[in-house]
Amino acid sequence: MATREPIQYVEIDIDYCLLSYGLGLCAALLGTTGIRKCFNTFATCQDKTNFDKGTKTLRFVTNAANLPKGFLAYPVLKKVSAFSSTVNIAGSNSKMAAFGRRATVSIDIDDFVDSDIYLDKYQQERISGAAQADGIGYIPKDKGTFFGRLKARFPYYSGRALRVID
Repeated sequence: MATREPIQYVEIDIDYCLLSYGLGLCAALLGTTGIRKCFNTFATCQDKTNFDKGTKTLRFVTNAANLPKGFLAYPVLKKVSAFSSTVNIAGSNSKMAAFGRRATVSIDIDDFVDSDIYLDKYQQERISGAAQADGIGYIPKDKGTFFGRLKARFPYYSGRALRVID
């Protein structure tokens, strides 16, 4: 009989272009608008007027042996701290701000090396060189860590949805 264990994970939503490079409404052209195909983020888009915003959800979970089958998550979550909001009615608590305290979440996640298979729809073309104007391929996991690449490709992260699920 299988045992049930609670898990905690964090979901972060990022904007992700639904178009494919150079096809349909996307007017980007390899070698003309850029030296490499975009990473389907607004910061790397070569045809910003046609950016078709969708959402991609990143999941981070504590490293556990009994994760559900088919549950796509990075097992790098270390710690989650959450504080609920509190109202300070009529300033009755002198140790708190006049209106109270906003809810906050703090998460600790380890950075890691990743093959980029989930975030980069052109990952195989980057290896073969078809996604670069010069035709020279590279191994994505040799080009930095997950969060280093994520921040470079997605610098507009402030105010994005984040969920902690128990």
